[in-house]
Amino acid sequence: MSLALSDAKIKEIADKLFLLKSPAPTKLPKPINTGPDSFTSQLALILGDPRYENVGIGVVDFTEGGTFPKVWLHNGDQAWRIGSTCKLALHLAAVQLRDDVRQLHNLISTGDEFDELFQMKKLWGLYRGADKEGINQIAGKDNAPRISTIFDFTKSPVDFIGGDPDAPDGNVIYNSLPVLGHIGTEEIRHLTWEKLGEFDFSDLLWLAGAVSDNVAATAIASEIGLPYIKAVLRAYGLFDPPKGMYLQFAGPLSQHDFIKSPVLVNSNNPDGAKYRPLTYVERIAQVKDFMKDPKTGKFTDQRSWVPGSASALTAYMIALMSDKLVDPTSFMLASSDRGRNGCNTIRNNLATGGIHSIISPLAAGVGGFSTAADILRQITKVGIIGKADGLRSELICEFVYLETKERRAPEKQMKFAVLVTGIMASLPGEITSISRQLGEKVHLALLAT
Repeated sequence: MSLALSDAKIKEIADKLFLLKSPAPTKLPKPINTGPDSFTSQLALILGDPRYENVGIGVVDFTEGGTFPKVWLHNGDQAWRIGSTCKLALHLAAVQLRDDVRQLHNLISTGDEFDELFQMKKLWGLYRGADKEGINQIAGKDNAPRISTIFDFTKSPVDFIGGDPDAPDGNVIYNSLPVLGHIGTEEIRHLTWEKLGEFDFSDLLWLAGAVSDNVAATAIASEIGLPYIKAVLRAYGLFDPPKGMYLQFAGPLSQHDFIKSPVLVNSNNPDGAKYRPLTYVERIAQVKDFMKDPKTGKFTDQRSWVPGSASALTAYMIALMSDKLVDPTSFMLASSDRGRNGCNTIRNNLATGGIHSIISPLAAGVGGFSTAADILRQITKVGIIGKADGLRSELICEFVYLETKERRAPEKQMKFAVLVTGIMASLPGEITSISRQLGEKVHLALLAT
């Protein structure tokens, strides 16, 4: 099959794509401290604890609503490895790609036609911005988003293959996973490459977000392609190192030899598509933490393909909770239906503190006995990297949104987010304690403002 498109039609298509439209989408504004003084001064007291002096911290107070929440940042521009928190990049790329497909569905009909379109060098060659090399990497069968195995064109509007991504049945998905072990009587379940073909793309979104499954995350990256993922983050300004904005996903989280051990996208279709090796893998940023160099055995490796900074995570959080991702026309204006749809899907596939969700130590601290607060709602994505991964020390990153109600009169309610990079500890369990206590300190500081 060959998709016959005139130059004029390709230009019309390009003008609808997020990465190619003209004028280019507005980058998310880099967050800055916005005060007032009482807000800033109370949060700054946290820095009296030396455990947090070198940590990157962003606090966003959404309680009063409005377009511009109160923001406090500390060491916001420093890059650290953020582990599984980098999976936020996958969710943003997935919903951005869905919006692209929906915008073009009146021009391109089938998944196979979309595959051919997204592989075209001629299409991506229309880009005229500063990221030309990165955009050109998207072209080609091995690199481009594979639309036919991601989207179901029988749905209206087009959506991800599988169950409703805005109402994932986490219990069913989780209980379909293979049992890999036990902690006491509790079963430990995670996705394996052997079972991957039994799960749809919408399942993978929930598994990568709520359960933080590395096989699911790597499979999503295989389907969308690293070049598209990285280009989306650059277009949003979320990866812009000169400005201290670091959020990127540039390599696998689960190693697998796709050539020697092929994995079907759909186990029920033995002649169908197989997952692809990731292309354009790169250790994309210099980070502050140290990993062991496998050649020398010394802790000198400071390059990472999963970097993050508090500034970038704060910008992502503000846009996510304001419904201002996905639709590039809404960044500085009121949110749109496209923005709400995309942000809802991201929020609905992150951890919520419920059954099977990865637990946030920071959220646990806010809801601890000493703070006397009930957590009414939470959205989190935690990343932990340890000595088993080659780090010199344990390292945790927290991406946390909370809505709370005080148990003491007058039962004050708050909505706030805490973004943390670079908490490190050497002793087992110490790192979660440090993060939990930071949650307590931030919560009490916000109560005092």
